[in-house]
Amino acid sequence: MSRQRTRLSPHQLRHGLSVLIQQHLVYWNTSLTDGSTAYEPNIIAAYNLVRNGKYVKITEDRFGKFAGSMMLHLLLLGHARVDDLVQAYGVGSTNEPKGKTDALRGMPNSLLPHKMKKNGRMLYEMQATLEKIHHTLRDLLQGGLISKAHKSDFRTDADNRIEAERLTPHIEEYKAQTKREREAMWEQAVQEKLDGWKYGTVAETRDIAALKKGEKRPLEYSNESTSEKRLRLDLTFSREIRASTGVDYQNSIMHSGYLNDDLVLRVNHAKFAVLMRSYRLVELAQHNICMGTSKLYEKVLHMVEGRLRACKDAAFCSGDEDETHDSFNPVITTEYIVSMIPESSELADAFGAVEDNVTEDEASDHPKKRHKKSYGGVEEVVVADDSGEYEGHGDHGREELSDVDTDGNDSEFTSDSDEAMGEADYNPAQSDLPALSLSPHHVKVRSHLLSLAQHPMGFLKHIPRNSSSSERWSINFRNLIDKTISQTINQIIASRYGILSVRLANILAERGKLDEKTLCSLCLVREKEMRTRLTTMHKAGLLELQEVPRDNARVASRTNFLFFFDQDRCTRRLLDGCYKTMTRLLERAAVEKEKVKGTLEKAGRSDVVGKEDELLSVPEREALQNWTDVQERICAQVGRVDDVVALLRDF
Repeated sequence: MSRQRTRLSPHQLRHGLSVLIQQHLVYWNTSLTDGSTAYEPNIIAAYNLVRNGKYVKITEDRFGKFAGSMMLHLLLLGHARVDDLVQAYGVGSTNEPKGKTDALRGMPNSLLPHKMKKNGRMLYEMQATLEKIHHTLRDLLQGGLISKAHKSDFRTDADNRIEAERLTPHIEEYKAQTKREREAMWEQAVQEKLDGWKYGTVAETRDIAALKKGEKRPLEYSNESTSEKRLRLDLTFSREIRASTGVDYQNSIMHSGYLNDDLVLRVNHAKFAVLMRSYRLVELAQHNICMGTSKLYEKVLHMVEGRLRACKDAAFCSGDEDETHDSFNPVITTEYIVSMIPESSELADAFGAVEDNVTEDEASDHPKKRHKKSYGGVEEVVVADDSGEYEGHGDHGREELSDVDTDGNDSEFTSDSDEAMGEADYNPAQSDLPALSLSPHHVKVRSHLLSLAQHPMGFLKHIPRNSSSSERWSINFRNLIDKTISQTINQIIASRYGILSVRLANILAERGKLDEKTLCSLCLVREKEMRTRLTTMHKAGLLELQEVPRDNARVASRTNFLFFFDQDRCTRRLLDGCYKTMTRLLERAAVEKEKVKGTLEKAGRSDVVGKEDELLSVPEREALQNWTDVQERICAQVGRVDDVVALLRDF
């Protein structure tokens, strides 16, 4: 069928499919019944090609330029064996004889060039040693930027589901009292198998954790005698891995401390989405608060990134998110944050001077917190007791909560984000906690953390200390991203249709389905202008319309037209617009490149590279410079559109 539609020879067709599979641009699966192979395009992988530059930049920021170079090569190859990457740098393989490997280790870095063929030329990069390559790969594995390639990476989600169900024992083999419990156990086993393929099995996670603790010799290389029980346990563990993945388990660490030469590595796009989300949240914190607080927030995000496998998991998407679960909202203590953040003048001067050994009482975080009342310009502190009454220090004595005037301008109540959102947990034993003597650095860091927690965006969630645990902080990513998406949608609507359209969308999102007359009264807008706004936004797909007839005649005069705002539909419409915009930008880049095709071919010749000023004329150099400027502007615009796509789709 593919030969008939493409009109390619079998050799060309196989070569093209091999390249697409190598780049993960095509899914493929061979049926077990008839042996036929089906292919399907991987649209997400094709789109991720736009982010290659961002991936390399993130890798360089985290692990250095050499790691960015290795990430670029891995992106160009799609996936590669460790030995292939080592050979590409011209260093030598770990499978070589020990004497030759030791000789390579002792050679100076200048004698170990990196050879990579590109565009018919050999590129030489120095400072590449066998230890450096494996050390960089270990760092990337620990950071989650690369992962072990698996057969499931080349199959669609539906094919992976079918394969996981085939390898999972039948429902009847699970021992449970009811059929519903057996089905739940079977579904959990299938999901665990899918998660193992996608995020790594228990054994692979153990190997990566062993890289952090230090390299140890596996059992088979030990000189000591091994007990029969130990061997039996190891064989059982190996059979469990083989049953869960369908393939034999191979340790990714060799006895010499290097990674296995046959280990196939690929780029972990899910982890890069987590890092891109962190960059976006840091920029948002810097825009809303200040530079010093955003840098501290960046450190906090780095602390929790290691425990996040992806921005979205199956349970996360299905609404089964538990705010206390470590996989979604990792919790970290204040002491750990303070120990990981060094003292700096930028951190200390962001909020001005802070008194030493002074901190707010954690009892002020519960709903019955202190209030301030002003009488004739004099503030009176009113503190609630356990009976629900307030004790005031002044001539007014005791007042009940019902007597406090909350509507006038004479009273002022202090509040925090937890109380405003109804999330503050009051613990009566909290008021009996002893006061803490904190260092000045601890107080400054805590002030920044409180500013992040009390911001309307809710960058952090404050969990006050109690008798059983210390003060902790967590990040509700789902709530934070939802607010960011709403803010971005409002900015797009405001830039296209004005502030009034933003107010209209917010009212519909809050109130639900409303007719035109009700909207005019709520928005305080004339009916003619309101009708124009509604028609424009409805044609753009930002508003939806529902017709509700009042009788069976279904006449327009006897029909109620209800408008409503669906954020999910609006997000999908904006995503389609982003894809179209990016396509037009890439087409524009191709057109501009075609205009200077001859100049680019001449400038790319091997005898001209490095001698452009001598061998190119003035008009050719000007055309080349103009093309460079146009390309930079187009690439920058594509990057901005990709930021919106990442927020609306991936985060």
